[in-house]
Amino acid sequence: MFNAKTILIVDDDESDRLLCRHYIECDLDNSYRILEAETLKQGLELWRSQNPDLVLVDIALPDGNGIVFVEAIRDHIRGKASEQVLDLKLPVIMFTGSEDARNAASTMRLGAYDYLIKNDITKYSLQQSIRSLLEYFSLTRQLEQSRRREELVSQTALNIRQFINLEDICQTVVQEISKFLQTDRTLIYKFDEDMSRRIIAETVVPPFPACLAFGANDLCVHPSEDQVNAYLDGQIFANSDVHSAGFSECHIQMLDGFQVQANVVLPILLAETLSNSSASNNQSNNQSNNLQNNQTLWGLLIVHQCSATRDWEEHEIKLLQQLSVQLAIAIQQAEIYQNLQSLNGSLEKQVQERTDAAQS
Repeated sequence: MFNAKTILIVDDDESDRLLCRHYIECDLDNSYRILEAETLKQGLELWRSQNPDLVLVDIALPDGNGIVFVEAIRDHIRGKASEQVLDLKLPVIMFTGSEDARNAASTMRLGAYDYLIKNDITKYSLQQSIRSLLEYFSLTRQLEQSRRREELVSQTALNIRQFINLEDICQTVVQEISKFLQTDRTLIYKFDEDMSRRIIAETVVPPFPACLAFGANDLCVHPSEDQVNAYLDGQIFANSDVHSAGFSECHIQMLDGFQVQANVVLPILLAETLSNSSASNNQSNNQSNNLQNNQTLWGLLIVHQCSATRDWEEHEIKLLQQLSVQLAIAIQQAEIYQNLQSLNGSLEKQVQERTDAAQS
């Protein structure tokens, strides 16, 4: 079942598990993958190995109290958290008896999302509790992703402002992206004046090969006029499976050589007035329809997934967009600095030549 949420039921009563499964499967609007365990030990093993989205656990189990289950999950999640989480909510719904109100309150204090009294459970109450939990954690996850994305963009922007060397700037960006998105390879291409391209920064995880030595002048990876115009319009190409992306045969062969299964390609666009004038002139034929945008195509930011195909999420694409903008700003600043250095060097040389001529 595609995109089905996984629910783990931990209850030693087989009839209760079957009824619970029946109620869940009656929800025709949602698809679920259901796992079952009879004991605390089995439940914890399945939780660790299958990473379910939600756990329904009976508070009374033959080998321990359901509270132990909640404590184990809480300790595990706290151990993985980068910082202390005070108001930690857990994807757990407890099943209790009517006489277990005190224990139910204890599980809520530990972070269980909800509890249901077994004798009062109906198809609708169970379905509603499950939906509420999943919606809560989906929203929480989105907010956390947004917070982490903004934090990364701000920190990366701060880091790259500390560099004036182009290679240092680009290397910082690819390292941050790979670490945050857990990609197998991240690289930056820079276009030369003839629209050939070369890799100026790359990070790759073993055992996948590096692309730095790759002959990027191969015609099959030269962008066409349509591709250049698409890049200048800011188009992003996200492919969950490169073999179904419509690439040419030689392009597929090149990607296969580096074991690429999925990729995202983003343009790095600089303001036309700040870009190198000779590069702009050489690209003028390809960019004639886009000059009104006051942009020039400096290069490409590319991420590769090599271990498997990958469905790129919207928040991942947004992060890459934001970082490509920060990268473009840093590149422009580096180019301005380099141009000023060259100009100062030229002026100093002229002054020295005139001084030497006056003294001779």
